[in-house]
Amino acid sequence: MKFDIREGWSDSYIKNRERLYKFLPPRALVLLHNPRPSSATADLHYEPYEPDRNVFYLTGLDMPNIYVLLCPDYPDKAKREVVFYDEPSEVQKIWEGEGLSAEEVKKTSGITTILPTSEFFSILQQLMFHSQYVFLNLNENERYVPSTNDLDRLFASQIKNLYPAHEFRRLNPILALLRSEKQPREIEFIKKAVEITRKVFMELLATLKDFKTEAEVEGFITGRIIAYGGRNAFPPIVAGGKNATILHYTDNNKPLNSEDLLLLDFGAQYLYWNADMTRVVPYGGKFSPRQKEVYNAVLKVQRELISFIKPGLTIAEIQEEAQKLTAYALVDLRLMDREKLKDKKEYQPFVRKYFPHGFGHFIGLDVHEQGYRYEPLRPGAYITCEPGIYIQEEGIGVRLENDLIITETGNIDLMADVPIEPEEIEDLINT
Repeated sequence: MKFDIREGWSDSYIKNRERLYKFLPPRALVLLHNPRPSSATADLHYEPYEPDRNVFYLTGLDMPNIYVLLCPDYPDKAKREVVFYDEPSEVQKIWEGEGLSAEEVKKTSGITTILPTSEFFSILQQLMFHSQYVFLNLNENERYVPSTNDLDRLFASQIKNLYPAHEFRRLNPILALLRSEKQPREIEFIKKAVEITRKVFMELLATLKDFKTEAEVEGFITGRIIAYGGRNAFPPIVAGGKNATILHYTDNNKPLNSEDLLLLDFGAQYLYWNADMTRVVPYGGKFSPRQKEVYNAVLKVQRELISFIKPGLTIAEIQEEAQKLTAYALVDLRLMDREKLKDKKEYQPFVRKYFPHGFGHFIGLDVHEQGYRYEPLRPGAYITCEPGIYIQEEGIGVRLENDLIITETGNIDLMADVPIEPEEIEDLINT
């Protein structure tokens, strides 16, 4: 499913550009590019097309093969912001639909100068003559491993070869800062993604016993998210029994057993803004005593973490608290001796065994939004809180994940109204 970006939110993208310009030196030029779709196999491309999120953040545009030049102090005001875009040909319209007209591109982005891509290099030359600093847009997410075939890096190399005497700078640190402070309208879209996620989960609980396999559950989740106007924020994790001890299990092809827990990690994406939620439910309708014991231990850790999280703390500091809380939970679950609580070096190996991931991550236009783990959280940051305990020898994996907006004094749990108490989940499945 493709989002309809023609909704008249251009004021948001104009404000995002204005915020960016405050960080730029005089005679700065920003280059942005949405490349052509990548080939998947034969004549197929990866679908749906995923626009560069920085391009979308600054323009609201999600079409492939566009260029954007931003030069806020260029003498000719008409060329301070330019989008280079080719309107669909008559043949393309027959095969792919109308697409966006130049006027619609202008209305969506708030950028008034729209030119064909054939004029990009001639206009670039004019702006380069004026500019000293060139800001290039590259994927610098710490989870990403770059390659020389990366399209953004190939484009950057082309520009550097053409203009070797200019001073090139990184755009990403500025946009990572700006994108980490969610604006009111962005929070509206985030809440819409969360609400779709909540609705789908509630409907799933009511019909859970109708499904016999992980695949059927995945199909239901995906179908209902699309029906509500969203897309999967990421491939859903539907993990029954011991599969839940695999952190990023995505096979989703095994039969469901009545005695097993079912871990559900999914989220809706709405207008490219993402939700990310994890819940664990008893497929047979009732937790066993041990399953509930592990579940409640993780729930306690999550609640204490949510109470702990506030502005001024770093991701690293919150992770340390999450590990400490998990260590106490492991003692309660008889997975670690209490004496080891006295020394972090003693309990950390056990924590890493049963809780081998971070307490959460930044989220936004990307599910794993770029953020700085050693810098204090600021109001407007959007993060997940997802502690977990995975006991492979018992075939039990429990992770509980909610999405939080950091405020001036603490945080807002956007998923506070999504069922999480074990008794409530049992009742909803059995109703």
